[in-house]
Amino acid sequence: MIELLLIPAVILIGSGYFFLFRFTIHISVFFRHQPAAVGFLILSAFTSLPEIFCVLYSIYFHYTSVPFPLVIGSNVFNFTLLLGLVVWRYPVRVSGFHREEDLWVQILFGFILFLNFIYTSKIHPVTFIIFFILFILFGYLVRKSVLRNLNERQLPASSFIKTHPVSSLLYGVLLTFFGSIFLVESGQAVSFVFGGKDVLTSALLIGSITSIPEFLLTIYLIRKNISSVAISNLMGSGVFNWVVVFVFPLFFWGNSDDSSINYRCMFGAYFFSLITVYFYIYLKRKTSIKQFDSLVFLTIYILFGFWMYFC
Repeated sequence: MIELLLIPAVILIGSGYFFLFRFTIHISVFFRHQPAAVGFLILSAFTSLPEIFCVLYSIYFHYTSVPFPLVIGSNVFNFTLLLGLVVWRYPVRVSGFHREEDLWVQILFGFILFLNFIYTSKIHPVTFIIFFILFILFGYLVRKSVLRNLNERQLPASSFIKTHPVSSLLYGVLLTFFGSIFLVESGQAVSFVFGGKDVLTSALLIGSITSIPEFLLTIYLIRKNISSVAISNLMGSGVFNWVVVFVFPLFFWGNSDDSSINYRCMFGAYFFSLITVYFYIYLKRKTSIKQFDSLVFLTIYILFGFWMYFC
């Protein structure tokens, strides 16, 4: 019956982000002329909270099959199924400052980590230093880029939650925290019911549900015609997932040594998915992503799921 905790987990994580978004609006005033920085530095941090709590909880209780597949599943979900579902209803304009090339940043982080796991199952200190430097550098470039921040509106004021900013932050963090605990425990139960496919459950089930904040936020921003912030948030969320969600916690508090994880196979599924998305957008030279493109993204996610199944 523990698997039924999936329902309150979804509700808590979704509700928590409504409060966190309210708090985000107050912070965004400090980046009044830098909408891409809002997407990467602020929104991405809050949308990655479910992943952070799930990973920390998994490390504490030694659910070693959760952190790595979760991050891979969440990142792929954001640029395939999430984007496909959103653009099915709301076409996304792709212009010069959307920088789909930033997918290569996520691929670069994945490749560095792949080399790390060839050498050791733990996060090597050199890997940690490289991730830290690249994370700071990427955030700085996002904030200072004129191209990314050109002709975009800031987040609009919102009044749908009548709470003090600090209270919004507290409620959002608490709801997300308990929702993440329920999600990990129910995910483990679901995995047991379906034959112990912990890796698959972590990648597809937990990874997709932790992306609920990205899904809600992307719909909201695109409907408000603030697509640059939406894309920057998706880019930044992937970077946050690799650095803050995965590498930092595992370097300080745990390791990813789990015999059930086939790193080469899973990295192959990850690289295949993101590189395919990148080249599809780049080679099509599209000015917008529409319904037909969403079918392509959905197909990529299905192929990713099959690949993960055989891992």
